[in-house]
Amino acid sequence: MKLNKKFHIIMFLYTLGAIIFVSVLVNSVNQKNYIEVEEVIFDGMRETFKNTIVNEIDTMEYILNDWSVWNATYEYISGERSNYIEDNITSEAYRDLNINYIAIFNEDMELLYGEKFNEDNGKLEEIEKDTINIFKKHINEEGIIMVDESLILYSSMKITDNYGLSPAKGLMVFARNVDEGYKKEIEKKTNYNIELSIADREEKYEHNFSLHDYGIKSDLQHIEDNNDKIITGSSAEP
Repeated sequence: MKLNKKFHIIMFLYTLGAIIFVSVLVNSVNQKNYIEVEEVIFDGMRETFKNTIVNEIDTMEYILNDWSVWNATYEYISGERSNYIEDNITSEAYRDLNINYIAIFNEDMELLYGEKFNEDNGKLEEIEKDTINIFKKHINEEGIIMVDESLILYSSMKITDNYGLSPAKGLMVFARNVDEGYKKEIEKKTNYNIELSIADREEKYEHNFSLHDYGIKSDLQHIEDNNDKIITGSSAEP
């Protein structure tokens, strides 16, 4: 084989190898960039979801503050206003407040009032004893808790007068079901499809996130079964 021909063959093979190398390198860089972009997008979706849930709880806490820091409520738990429930807590009040549970305890943490609003029939029903016991464990706390394998948004405050001058006592609880209706509201606010579930800590989910693992435990407390369970959410563009 002539030298000139050998040279062309070597140059061809070198060029082909260079093309393959550059192609693999570019593909690797593009793949890495794609993954990084995907992670940035998901981080934004996760943050939006987290902030939406935190804002929902903050709103409920703000409304609860109006009721728990109120002369009428304080007088009720002190036995001085017998018509408090009749005058203030009706089915319409639950609808207006956008909640499903109201519970009120006196200074000795004895239940004075505890009902939940059934959105299917529009009626008030007695809160189950086990649920009441869960509420009593968590004073001045807010977050997401699990009740009978269902998630609820929860907020509780001690009760005082209009100006917070009287000794705080007793407890008032507002809570809301995290059901299909609530999920649709969150989806509308975030523009994402949302799935909430209870998962064992050791379970792993691709593109799922744990509210615990992402450092917002101070805002969303995992009160029930905290050692064994975490609250996870998956979020994807519709």
